[in-house]
Amino acid sequence: MDFVLLFIAGLAIGSFLNVCIHRVPRRISVCFPSSHCPLCKTPIRPMDNIPVFSFLILKGRCRHCGARIRWQYPVVELASGLLLLLSYFKFGFSFELLLYYAFCCALVVITFVDLEFRIIPDTITLPFMVLGLAGSVFSGLGLAQSLLGIIVGGGSLTLVGYVYTKITKVEGMGGGDVKLTAMMGAFLGWKAVLIVIFVASLAGSALGIVLMLMFRMSRRTPIPFGSFLAPVGIVVLLCWSRLVEWYLSNAGIGH
Repeated sequence: MDFVLLFIAGLAIGSFLNVCIHRVPRRISVCFPSSHCPLCKTPIRPMDNIPVFSFLILKGRCRHCGARIRWQYPVVELASGLLLLLSYFKFGFSFELLLYYAFCCALVVITFVDLEFRIIPDTITLPFMVLGLAGSVFSGLGLAQSLLGIIVGGGSLTLVGYVYTKITKVEGMGGGDVKLTAMMGAFLGWKAVLIVIFVASLAGSALGIVLMLMFRMSRRTPIPFGSFLAPVGIVVLLCWSRLVEWYLSNAGIGH
């Protein structure tokens, strides 16, 4: 029963995250006005605002004007529900559950905002950087590791962007990406954030090569790197201990 309630709570939180994804990059209040159809502006009735189920019942269209409801809405809601369950399995009912689930929610919002707008809002990364640093005092990470994570996360990506620009003469990482990795370092620590940067860089490079080969896109075409960093950050957060165990066992350390 606890799992069901947690999942339902996660779905409801996902509904709010969809509001943030739509409104934050447009600089609209996430509180006012109430939820409405972006096209016809008709307020959404409570019965049409039930996470996932309303999307299915309405067959992905606005009840009033028939405009398509984006697939993002049920996906974000389902992801938020699953992430709350996974966070509970890892941290139990604890302060760390609240802290790191909030971190996951921020990364979900960043992923979809960066995919659509190619920006990573400072209104998310900077406050959450402070939250991660403050929360580390009460979590297992510790203040020193969190502070070092901010420095290494932001600093390493700045260095990578600088070297990339010098070699290719193409602009490297944006300031939003740097702030994002610094924020992630505040929650994950310096070792984990380096893993995030490495894996996300491999994934981003692979996609860039595929796009250039299949669609003849220029290497100057911007790729939303934040939408790689954020999901990898969630995976590393939830699987970090297992990743370390796997590495140690395959490296033959401790035998």
